[in-house]
Amino acid sequence: MITDFLQKTTIFMDLDARQLDDLAILCTRHEYYDGEILIKENSEDDIDIFILIAGAIEIVSRDSELISDEVVISKNEKDLFGEIGWLTNRKRTATVRCAGTVEVIRIDGVALRNYVEVNTHVGYIVMRRMAINLSYNLAETSNLLKQILWNNNI
Repeated sequence: MITDFLQKTTIFMDLDARQLDDLAILCTRHEYYDGEILIKENSEDDIDIFILIAGAIEIVSRDSELISDEVVISKNEKDLFGEIGWLTNRKRTATVRCAGTVEVIRIDGVALRNYVEVNTHVGYIVMRRMAINLSYNLAETSNLLKQILWNNNI
């Protein structure tokens, strides 16, 4: 059941059963296969958010001449992705492709935005948890960058 997966994600874990049921209506479950693209870098087509249920995805960026077309990050089960595009309503910052068979929950970004604007208490919880999640990711990235700089005597 979709609500079970929503409850286990960091951004929805503090919501009650009724709120999760409301959000489940905005979600669809999908299966994708090796190499399929879920999000295309620089795309402005949608602002959907994804929850990875099973499998692994690769996050790839080509946005700069300094970056190759290699995997930047790999993610495994129960990770959220696509949230930056949803939050900023800007172009996608990277391409997300499947590494093998992948099962996801796709959350309609426009419908979610409308829901949290009307249901401000839920909106506060979701935005707070999303900020915590992004802060954690930023701290991990910062530590990785420090290690890279240290290893390269920079």
